Amino acid sequence: MDLAQLTDADLIDRVAAQERPAFEELHRRVVRGALGVALRTLDREDAERATADASAAIWAAAPGFERARDDPGTWLYGVVCEAIGASDAVAASYRAAWDVYRAVAVLPELERQVVELAAWGGMGTEEIASFLHRAEPEVEALARAGADGVATTLGGEWRDGLLAGVAPPPELPPELAVAPVPPRPARLPMPRRYRSTALVATVIVALALFGLGYLVGGGGGSGQGVRTVELAGGIETPLARGDLVVLRADAAGNWPLELTVRGLPSPPGRSYELWLTSGGALAVRAGTFRVGPRETTVTLLLPVEPTKGDGWAVVVEGSNTPALRGDAP
Repeated sequence: MDLAQLTDADLIDRVAAQERPAFEELHRRVVRGALGVALRTLDREDAERATADASAAIWAAAPGFERARDDPGTWLYGVVCEAIGASDAVAASYRAAWDVYRAVAVLPELERQVVELAAWGGMGTEEIASFLHRAEPEVEALARAGADGVATTLGGEWRDGLLAGVAPPPELPPELAVAPVPPRPARLPMPRRYRSTALVATVIVALALFGLGYLVGGGGGSGQGVRTVELAGGIETPLARGDLVVLRADAAGNWPLELTVRGLPSPPGRSYELWLTSGGALAVRAGTFRVGPRETTVTLLLPVEPTKGDGWAVVVEGSNTPALRGDAP
């Protein structure tokens, strides 16, 4: 099935069922509008980070969407605004632009390109035809179809100049153009200051702490590996990767771990922590470490049997947001 043909409500239902392709399509539809809203109150770096958080928020909140009660467009906008911390005034003032961006985003690809080039690129029919390598009559037909599509989505009569009265949506950096790896619904908490009360209730799980390890990691490990876990980057560190080798327990019942990480940024004045997770929440800390510019390998020590948890997470000290995470084999 072509997901581009599905309604927002259909996609949200599929996201609630944890369908990754549906999440990617919904991300494509909302990401530029979400970045535009975020840029109203945040600088570029924070706005991009908040936009990634907003996609994660949609994934986490989707199970609470109710077709009989919620308008999908309003629901999506509300989740995005809450996730990025937008004020009510910003949310209200930018809603019209959001609606226009969303209406254009769901057009078939060629219609979308023609509409964007005409409305925001300032191009005429001849220029668009040359740019897209299409005949002028085809471009005119695509423009009419696109205008009708926008009018249908907005639920009103098409008016010339509607798109021209709205600033173009911001350009996306490559890392935002691709949907982030979605978090597990109702498990790991939403990042830092963009949390909302409603989303926290959906996402945060009570921490079941059953012990803490406080050993700082050193360099290099040895011993025969019992198992190896691949770690993938989180929402804010999509390009980071890691390998965790779990070694055999020592005589005291501690489990040595050899951790290799790549692509992790070095947070000023702070270290990273490796945690064993339980139910998706941070549970037992295996130690702290700092990273170099390329690849870093450290040896840490877990004070409990790894089977006490169900996964692993690397976080910055004082944060619950995974920079790396992986499932226990």
